[in-house]
Amino acid sequence: MLVRTEIGLLFLMLFNNKNITENGLSIQVHAHGYYVCAEEFQKFYSFKNTQAIQSIPIDFPSSKYSNFSCILFDNVAHFAPKELVDESKLELYINKNVRVQKQLGIRCDNSNASSICNIHQFNKGAENILTSFYSNIKTKHFASILLDSIIKSQIDKEGEYFFIHIRESYFDVFYTKGNNIQLYNTFAIENEEAFMYFFLSIIKSNELQDFKIFFLGDFPKYKNYYLSVAKYYKNIGFIAAPNKQYDINNYPPAPFFNHIFE
Repeated sequence: MLVRTEIGLLFLMLFNNKNITENGLSIQVHAHGYYVCAEEFQKFYSFKNTQAIQSIPIDFPSSKYSNFSCILFDNVAHFAPKELVDESKLELYINKNVRVQKQLGIRCDNSNASSICNIHQFNKGAENILTSFYSNIKTKHFASILLDSIIKSQIDKEGEYFFIHIRESYFDVFYTKGNNIQLYNTFAIENEEAFMYFFLSIIKSNELQDFKIFFLGDFPKYKNYYLSVAKYYKNIGFIAAPNKQYDINNYPPAPFFNHIFE
């Protein structure tokens, strides 16, 4: 248990994720580029700079690593029960929420911990480039990783929880009852005011009252977001993540995932 007087009483919890080791390389695919994470350092490569992208295998040579993972952040997740999903008609599930982009691929991530699967689009060109660099790279959507981590976490089977993941320009929210996912959504935001508008709207529209809130990681850049929630709610906690110092002008797009290898 951790007490932090400016926010109130906080609880710490751990996810049992695999962490990056000296043999592992994790590459995040965002809408604007790649963010490459090794144990020793991280580096961003913009899609606009094709010459820089070609230097990824030079900066991170395949001979130095034995395990490679790709985590997708560039398209939204669509969760559905496995038994209701026809994998030959995945486009239908995407079309219910967003426009299908013909230049993108569609795949289904099956959960290792539940009967839910994640249907999402993916950038075929971006993945093909990574495969050409690292032939045995494995790919998964970030929300699929969070889904499994939340379900497998050691929480009260009767309790109700919000799990909030804040990243560059977005926040993702899971609402659970015990180990059952009741709600998931992603919102585009510019500041803590927009964040609070969407978060309070979720609570009001679903008439939620008795719940705890867990933020994924505790990062200085997002301190005002934590403080904004603490003005309304005191049952706030953090899912522990390595406490690394980042340059505020060169902040990771999704810092909670900087240490994760899946």
